Amino acid sequence: MGTNGKYRVVDEDEAMGILDELSGVSESDYLGKSTYLAVFNANKILHIGCGKFLIGSAIIIKAGIDGIEMLDAEEVEEAKKEFAGRLATLVADGQQISAYEIG
Repeated sequence: MGTNGKYRVVDEDEAMGILDELSGVSESDYLGKSTYLAVFNANKILHIGCGKFLIGSAIIIKAGIDGIEMLDAEEVEEAKKEFAGRLATLVADGQQISAYEIG
């Protein structure tokens, strides 16, 4: 899911490839009180005041009992709502940027 409002569903192989690419540069954040976990590139985080914001995209996975799990169609919709509920609009020099508030 991206802070631009776009998303796409990936299969397990592609998800594992993305997670491998993020190895060593990733940070994660639970979406609210859900078991959904946003994993993203830590280099895409802006520190503003006492807040942290992601500009870019995150892969959403589910924390399961035996490790991570992929989301089913219903869970994708729930995760989209949770992610969208944390989006904020940052304004600087007249420009507006949508960002995910980490927290």
